Amino acid sequence: MKSYLVGVDIGGTFTDCVVIDDEGAVITAKAPSTPDEFSRGMLDAMTAAADSLGLSITELCQSIRLLAHGTTVGTNAVVQ
Repeated sequence: MKSYLVGVDIGGTFTDCVVIDDEGAVITAKAPSTPDEFSRGMLDAMTAAADSLGLSITELCQSIRLLAHGTTVGTNAVVQ
């Protein structure tokens, strides 16, 4: 079974997801950010990436070796 490195960045407008498989292939996906519930946008972006890989979101999550998450939401609130 393949394993994946997954990175998710929650931005003010879009949530971006990058997935790298064991062979170094890179898949990117994005979904609108969901400020009322950031986890929903994160899962939407991850689901789009899983779809590109021909996997369900459950299959992708079961195969994640490393998940990294980042956001500028707090910084943006301070700056504004």
